[in-house]
Amino acid sequence: MLENSITILFTIIYLADVSECGAVICSAMRHNNLIDSLVVPAVLEERIIGNNLRLEQILMKKIQSGFTLIELMIVVAIIGILAAIAIPQYQNYTARAQVSEALSLASGAKVAVAEYLNTNGTFPSTNTEAGLSAANTIKGKYVSEVAISANGVITATFGAGAHSLITTGTMALTPTNNTGSVSWACSSTTAAKDITTYLPSSCTP
Repeated sequence: MLENSITILFTIIYLADVSECGAVICSAMRHNNLIDSLVVPAVLEERIIGNNLRLEQILMKKIQSGFTLIELMIVVAIIGILAAIAIPQYQNYTARAQVSEALSLASGAKVAVAEYLNTNGTFPSTNTEAGLSAANTIKGKYVSEVAISANGVITATFGAGAHSLITTGTMALTPTNNTGSVSWACSSTTAAKDITTYLPSSCTP
């Protein structure tokens, strides 16, 4: 359809330039009537076909050329920036998720400490005193032990299976006697491996 329109346009221009045109054709052009049939010069038709072929060749060459070096460098740079942001965030998320295991394992010790306080009026200082099993038997995938020390403080130690950000670190749960209830605050107690950043916000002071 487009080629037919272009052909008609070129033909009209060609005929308009002729000094002596037929009376019927000139009259039809002046009154904007439809030209039913036009004889297209072979030269014009070949020129249109040639232009179309060159346009197709240019488009195919552009499609097949692929990415330029600059475009590839931009893509690599974007991927590097995204990785630099995402990887540390994922590591922090993993460490926080593993710390939650310590809270779960310490929940039994918290109940034992609260019961001991209600019965004796003071906090227990050992697992045995609180009626719990040995510290190294209370463990999980990431926590190597849960121990009760002086003033009822519960300490969870992270073992070798934990993320490197928290391995060998400790989380201490310190109780406070509120006369009828016990509140808890968690903290990091190992100077060599401070894990305060990964402790739950619900228990940090």
